[in-house]
Amino acid sequence: MPGKSVSGPVQIRDGRGRYTESPDTAARDAEVARLRLRGWSYPKIAAHLGFADESGARYAFERAAQTLRSEGVEAALQLALSRLDEEYHVALQVLEANHYAWNEKGLIYNGTELIRDHTPVLNALQVMLRIEDQRNKLLGLYAPTKSQVSVFTQDQIDAEIAALEQEIAEREASRPGARDAGESAAAAGAAGT
Repeated sequence: MPGKSVSGPVQIRDGRGRYTESPDTAARDAEVARLRLRGWSYPKIAAHLGFADESGARYAFERAAQTLRSEGVEAALQLALSRLDEEYHVALQVLEANHYAWNEKGLIYNGTELIRDHTPVLNALQVMLRIEDQRNKLLGLYAPTKSQVSVFTQDQIDAEIAALEQEIAEREASRPGARDAGESAAAAGAAGT
C-alpha cells in the first residue's frame, strides 16, 4: 500500500511484557497516527499493521499524539525563552545607556555638567528582574520542594505522654536505692497522718 512505511510485526514488549520504545515502534506509532488522520478505524489499522486487537492501535495513536504534544511544548518553551532573551537584551541596553534629566526647556545642567537621571536605570532593573522571574518559572526553578507533615490527634499525644510517664516510672523503680527511698517516703507519709 502506498505510504506504508512499517511492514511486518514489530516487537514492542521487553522480556517483562512492558512496552519499549524503539525507532521501529516510533515509526509504527507515527504510521497509526497517519492512518487514523486519514479516517481509518482502529480495527482496520490493527489488522493492517498486525496489532493483536484494536486497543494496540489505540495505544499507539495515543503515544504518537503524546509525542507530538511533548515536541510542541518544548518548541513553545524555546520560543518563550528566546523572546525573554531578546527582552532582557533590550532592558540591558537601557541599563547601560547614559540618561540625563530634562524638563520642558531641555536638558538640566548643574553648572556645565549634565545631571544624570537614574529613573530609566531603575526601571530597566525592575524589568530585568521580572524577566528573570518569568524565565525561572518557565524552567521550573521555583518548583516546590517535598515536605512531610505529620498531624497528631489529642488521643495520640495523651497515649505518648502516658507511655513516657510509664517509662520514667520503670526507670526510677529500677535505680538502686529507689525502692528503699520510696518505702521510706511512704512510711513517713503514713506516720504523719
